[in-house]
Amino acid sequence: TLGVQAVLEDGTNYALANLVSAEQYTNIEPNMTVNKNFVFEIPAQLQDGIKYIVFNGVTLEFSTMNIIVNI
Repeated sequence: TLGVQAVLEDGTNYALANLVSAEQYTNIEPNMTVNKNFVFEIPAQLQDGIKYIVFNGVTLEFSTMNIIVNI
């Protein structure tokens, strides 16, 4: 399954609040764009401390990896 988390500067993880079905994003064609809004229930006073968002267990060309998007 695809695990998506926001990670704060202090290392605290917040899981995705709106569940995403990984099935709808399997077998995406090369150069295809996927647009999806992700919601994390992070208290407003902590939102400036988001360091990155990580997509766990993504498979690209037969390799499984984690993709980190720095904020």
